[in-house]
Amino acid sequence: MKKANKWLALLLAIIMIASIGLAGCGNDDATEDPKPPSGDADKPKAEEPKADGIDAEQVLNYNLGAEPAMLDNTLTTYLHEFEVMNQIYEGLIREDKDQKVIPGLAESWEISPDKQTFTFKLRDAKWSNGDPITADDFEFAWKLAMNPKTGSTYGFLFGVVNIVGAADFNAMSVDSSDADLQAAADKVGVNALDAKTLEVKLGSPSNIFLPMLAFATFFPINEKFFNSLEAGTFGTDVDKMLYSGPFVLSDWTHDQSIQLKKNSDYWEADVVKIEEINYAMITDSNTSFNLYQAGDLDSVGIPDQFLEQYKGDANASYEPAIGSFFLYHNQEGEGVKGDYLRNQNFMHAMSFSLDRQKIVDVIYGGVRKPAYGVIPPGIFGNTPGQNFRDEYSDIDKIITEDVNKAKELLAKAQEEVGQPLPTFEFLTGDSDISLKLGQIMQEMWKQIGVEITINQQPSKIARELANTRKYDIWLSNWYGDYNDPSTYMDLWQTGNSFNRLSFSDARYDELVKGAATEPDQKKRMDAYAEAERILVSHGGVVPIMYAGSYVLRQPYVKDVVRYPTGAVISFKWAYVQGK
Repeated sequence: MKKANKWLALLLAIIMIASIGLAGCGNDDATEDPKPPSGDADKPKAEEPKADGIDAEQVLNYNLGAEPAMLDNTLTTYLHEFEVMNQIYEGLIREDKDQKVIPGLAESWEISPDKQTFTFKLRDAKWSNGDPITADDFEFAWKLAMNPKTGSTYGFLFGVVNIVGAADFNAMSVDSSDADLQAAADKVGVNALDAKTLEVKLGSPSNIFLPMLAFATFFPINEKFFNSLEAGTFGTDVDKMLYSGPFVLSDWTHDQSIQLKKNSDYWEADVVKIEEINYAMITDSNTSFNLYQAGDLDSVGIPDQFLEQYKGDANASYEPAIGSFFLYHNQEGEGVKGDYLRNQNFMHAMSFSLDRQKIVDVIYGGVRKPAYGVIPPGIFGNTPGQNFRDEYSDIDKIITEDVNKAKELLAKAQEEVGQPLPTFEFLTGDSDISLKLGQIMQEMWKQIGVEITINQQPSKIARELANTRKYDIWLSNWYGDYNDPSTYMDLWQTGNSFNRLSFSDARYDELVKGAATEPDQKKRMDAYAEAERILVSHGGVVPIMYAGSYVLRQPYVKDVVRYPTGAVISFKWAYVQGK
């Protein structure tokens, strides 16, 4: 039996025991304090440390939280999938421990005086099968993601950073002929000049181009390997991927666990100390917390009911994240439901009836902050280091939390629609926290006379329901891919692959498109601010809260790097010492 499966068997046994224990005491009864994490006395004696002082066994056990739908960097969209991909793949650049751009698979690059041509020189690096990583692998992967037939939800990013021809190529119809698509691809400003030289041409300077290259959609793909696979299977299992990052996928027991091992072919393998990472897939926060206490997980988010007790723990830290949570009212809803979901008075009634401070206090112990706009704190504004949210705080006054006002708006909506209120379905994830969020909002909406049922689904199914607009109201979230308002404002452009709301406004589109190429920073930010006012005033997107959490991490886990945007987490420099 593989080592990964031995760890999994032990973990599943512990989960069963933990689940029985949790079933015996209600989650709303906090009279019995959880036991503190066990000390070292009950643990077997550690092996002798290595010469550099770190432990002989370099193994980490983490909880991924859910099964990845895939690990295809042209198609992936979820945070937990990006977490894994950041360990097993690498791009031209990487972010260091301080979020500064450092060389990755590119050992150097030159920028033209007009800042519109970037020439990257690749280092001698290998795929996990021994093939050299070449400039052609980048050209192939990037144009594959841009190709409309691929269906990449992030294909639009190449246009966001102003790569010549990228937006036009990505916007083509999926029914375009192969000849027309190839002609458009040939016009894109991404070219492998030779095996070690990649040239990228921009239509206008972009401050976000270089940092964006750390994002998974900009990672390379080995074309020969990709074409050798059955269509649609790349990134779906261990043998359906080649690896370019610090780790390789060694085992994937679907819906249960993933195991990573150090990539001996990685160009900087001597820097990587961790030999093995075991990821569980546990959706229940109480179960994962119990496993942390038992010493079977090395890090865990603190569940809300234990937050006050543990957030001051020596091993606890606040993990800021640039992220927003919001509701969608499906603008393609059918029948009477659709008439209400598109009615502005109804959408504002649903928004105004929510007590956001109560939501974050009850569910997150006040760690997260109420949201009244979609662009979260931490996104830079006119000056690096300044918050967009603070500079355009007037937007936060558009939403008024007032139950009586919400009732008035609902009455107007009923008069306008002319049909009795139906019961609406609330789509959310399958975690216990998602259920609690649904339940607290369900009670708030009941106060104004709106009934909902809660439809909990695993992330893969929820994504498909959202993609096909088979929902009424959906609890969604977005964590910034990079530090710029465009990482949010691009989402709701007409036709954007992430516009699962089907919001469409000509003025909004004009503002966001113009901001992408506007050289004056103040004018750019003003345009994004006006676009956000339009979006929030419409009501289809309802801001709920901004991201942030407290995390417990065992003291022997060192130098794990967390990022507020994009790559999420990196184990490249991590090590275990003193376990």
